[in-house]
Amino acid sequence: MSYSEFALTSGAAELSVYKWVPDNPCAAVQISHGAVEHARRYDDFARFLALNGFAVYANDHRGHGKTAGLPENVTYLGDTGGGFMQMVEDMHCLILRIKSDLPGLPVFLLGHSMGSLMARVYAARYGSELAGLVLTGTGRVNPALIALGRGIAKTITALYGRRHRSPLCHKLMFGTLNRPFKGGTGSEFISSDDAVVKAYVADEYCGGTVTAAFADELLYGTRLAFRRETFENTPRDLPLFIGAGEFDTMGGPGLKQVKKDVADYRRAGIKDLEFHVYEGMRHEILNEKDKQRVYDDILAWLKKRVVKS
Repeated sequence: MSYSEFALTSGAAELSVYKWVPDNPCAAVQISHGAVEHARRYDDFARFLALNGFAVYANDHRGHGKTAGLPENVTYLGDTGGGFMQMVEDMHCLILRIKSDLPGLPVFLLGHSMGSLMARVYAARYGSELAGLVLTGTGRVNPALIALGRGIAKTITALYGRRHRSPLCHKLMFGTLNRPFKGGTGSEFISSDDAVVKAYVADEYCGGTVTAAFADELLYGTRLAFRRETFENTPRDLPLFIGAGEFDTMGGPGLKQVKKDVADYRRAGIKDLEFHVYEGMRHEILNEKDKQRVYDDILAWLKKRVVKS
């Protein structure tokens, strides 16, 4: 298995991309990471997939990780607006690169949290290019709250600019996620593994206060991800795996919001849909104490769909 990094130009952005490629891969998986984190946090999972025959590619989204450059640029998406859809198009750019590097191989897309919202929108637009879709840490938000949050974010952005970090917007978006959990970092919601939380908090590219402009874009993307058209435009024959931690507060009380997504995909006619709830786990099921169980489930699901494709 070889690991390498490269730069990929997408529009006006230069994306930092990471790839883990085994000898003679059977398929490829593109990983789309979540908000205020970065692709290198998926190194362990990517290596696991690569050791089992899957090439893995992952980029740092605009305003994240090495793509952002300096830590103070995290969640700054540029001065032109349209950041959420630009990131979706960046994913398409990378998919095309994967298909060029590995012609003829099936390509799967895995999205976590914000990355899952982007992956859902991507599948509605470019789903015919995918062999399957994996969503973790996904969910939705009440449309009225989205409208309120966007109004506040737009006002703050107009007053202070697109680089302005807004504690208010950050609190509105992420402030309730940690309420059920003990601990003083505010990030205990991501995992029950203290080592994971400690590493996240110590990482200067993770967890900082978001810009108001980013909050606006993320709320826009959240609403787009659960519009009826997004479900209906997803190819009915696209295999779909949805995984959620039992205590993922992003999924709503009792995972109510995730279950709505599952129901809407089934209502839209998705034929091959698996929904897994992982007991005792929180938001980042790929970074939990018992993560191997999730790894194995996703690997088995991928292998079965490679055979079908």
